[in-house]
Amino acid sequence: MMPSDPIISHKVSKRQLRETWNDPGFQAELLRRCTQRILVRDELAPDDAEQQDGALSQVYDLWDNDAQQYLGTFHRYLNPDGSIGASGKPDPIWLLVGDVYHYDP
Repeated sequence: MMPSDPIISHKVSKRQLRETWNDPGFQAELLRRCTQRILVRDELAPDDAEQQDGALSQVYDLWDNDAQQYLGTFHRYLNPDGSIGASGKPDPIWLLVGDVYHYDP
């Protein structure tokens, strides 16, 4: 089934994507709309990532099932104790900003 509206995307820098995600109001609104988290990849972090032993490298999508809308894709390192490694925050890869998907090339 084809989407009824075309998907509009805009390439932005990793810095801009992170700034958007780290805005407290934006983040709260997106997480409020999120009804499902789908784990896309879940594997041990590579040695060159310099994370804790046993840390996982995870990629996951956020969805608003009520609106049938994809909200974003994120990467994080999940430590064995449940904390997030690296910066301590998930990194956005794709984000729905308004009606446009922003992504890091």
